[in-house]
Amino acid sequence: ILSTFLILLLVPFSQAFSQEYSDTDPTLSVSLRDETPYVYQDSEGYTVVVGLVENNDSKASITNVMIQVNFFDDFDPNPLQVVNGHTTLQVIPPNGQSPFSIRSETANPNITEASVSLLPFDISYPKDKKLSIFYREIFLDSSLHFSGVLQNEIAPISNTNVYLAFYDIFERILRVSTIEIGDVESNDVAFEFDESIDSKSVGFLLFSESDKFYSDFIDIKIPPLQLSTKLVVISDVTV
Repeated sequence: ILSTFLILLLVPFSQAFSQEYSDTDPTLSVSLRDETPYVYQDSEGYTVVVGLVENNDSKASITNVMIQVNFFDDFDPNPLQVVNGHTTLQVIPPNGQSPFSIRSETANPNITEASVSLLPFDISYPKDKKLSIFYREIFLDSSLHFSGVLQNEIAPISNTNVYLAFYDIFERILRVSTIEIGDVESNDVAFEFDESIDSKSVGFLLFSESDKFYSDFIDIKIPPLQLSTKLVVISDVTV
């Protein structure tokens, strides 16, 4: 019996039994804000998935945040397509967020639903919050019209874009539009937006990013539908 006991002592135990567990929160926490993202078909028949990724870490900036989308039909448990895409922002600052918009590879009418998961990401050198955005009056008829100014007073920048992330009454991201600006010297740049939008949109987040800097998110409410002209006036009505 003693010999058997000594032999057992020489046999290493499985790591499954020796592994230590901890309830300590992870250093980095990146999550999808909505477990069920918004899915729609665009005018060309492609299926588009949009949502919001949050960086819940208070110190670290992250980059190369990739989202994997599985597109399904109603019959096969295996996905019809698997597409990987990145967040709109290249670098998400601490306690920051970024929308994403991922499109199916083909215009497949059989796609009826989609699932979203986060893939590994990288730690990034932080960008400076040095961009400012100012906007003028917004007008909505058959399209949304507004103009604004991107202010850069620090240093020349490149790969500059202004983004609009439209959301509905449930604060769910519906669409992400991009205004490409490109290279910007140390000055102000005007931009305009004039496009049809989803009728469910009640507001949008306006923000910008370049190769070096980024801006705050500005939450803008969309005004009620307005008519550009009065074609008929009815007055002095009696019943």
